[in-house]
Amino acid sequence: MANCINVSHADIAKPIEASDSEEVSEYENHISNEIERERSGNDFDTNNQQMNYKKSIQSKNREIKRKLYPLPHSSQSTAAKILKTTPGVTRYATERVTDVKSAFEVVFNSAIENEIIKMTNIEGENDIYGKSRKISKVKLYKHILDYYC
Repeated sequence: MANCINVSHADIAKPIEASDSEEVSEYENHISNEIERERSGNDFDTNNQQMNYKKSIQSKNREIKRKLYPLPHSSQSTAAKILKTTPGVTRYATERVTDVKSAFEVVFNSAIENEIIKMTNIEGENDIYGKSRKISKVKLYKHILDYYC
């Protein structure tokens, strides 16, 4: 993002006078660099400045907004996001898992189960022997129990 500063033509025309003993501050140095860039009239710089004004890009369907530049963050905020628990089975899972079916339900909710059944039925229609094999929730659970028990 570019910083915009209102500068009159008279201010631009004034030369920056700094003696050898006087140091130019970062702000003044930055301003003078911007003025020189504006005077050069280079199309490449103009295109870069115009792109800097654009903060994000939207997807074609306008549902996703992507940022052009990453958000500033410090290492402390990143370190705070690190999980401090030991990996393994959670309390949530141990309280709810009593058998193979309940273990499956902890990982796969009903929406995912329905999607598995739907995709399995689509593949079942493409059987090489020409037989249409439909599966239901009962058959899915039976298959899981037969496989894992």
